[in-house]
Amino acid sequence: MILYMRSPVKNELVLGIFDGKKLNKLTANHCKHDDFFKCINSYLKRSSVGWRNLQGVAVVTGSGSFSALRTLSAIANTASFCFKLRLLSASASENDSDSAIASRLVRVIGSLSPAYAQKLSVDKQKPVM
Repeated sequence: MILYMRSPVKNELVLGIFDGKKLNKLTANHCKHDDFFKCINSYLKRSSVGWRNLQGVAVVTGSGSFSALRTLSAIANTASFCFKLRLLSASASENDSDSAIASRLVRVIGSLSPAYAQKLSVDKQKPVM
């Protein structure tokens, strides 16, 4: 079983358990990136699956907010390290279905870095005091 995590739009978290063929998913609306870990733990408890029962953890990168992708990447890297889980990833656009994305999961060697579909709009100017 693989824990599937995606945040395609702000304040939305898509979670699922992927058995290699079928994705059983849940969409958590109004879940801010600060609460992702709580939402994931609750989902695993409701699904009667613990972190130690997982074989891998997957993050979908590409679409979603910067903070959400960074948070999911950190959770996946931490879970992979702590529980010796395989780390998987897939890139996706907003229009891709979760089942199609899950079938394209690729094993990550090392650690996962978020990939962003859009250019980051970070202003390099220092604020005027």
